[in-house]
Amino acid sequence: MNNNKENKYPTLKVIMLYPLLGGAIFCVIVIAIMFLILLNSGVAFSLEYFGIVK
Repeated sequence: MNNNKENKYPTLKVIMLYPLLGGAIFCVIVIAIMFLILLNSGVAFSLEYFGIVK
């Protein structure tokens, strides 16, 4: 028997890699946008904008 046959199906690493990369990139973008809103508008406006303080 030949043990060097190629795997036709994606491995768990490949399946997990894309969602993790996408999640990390999305997270960085969201944090950057929230930081820019906080930086430009001030803390009080940001708390009102996100509905934390009325």
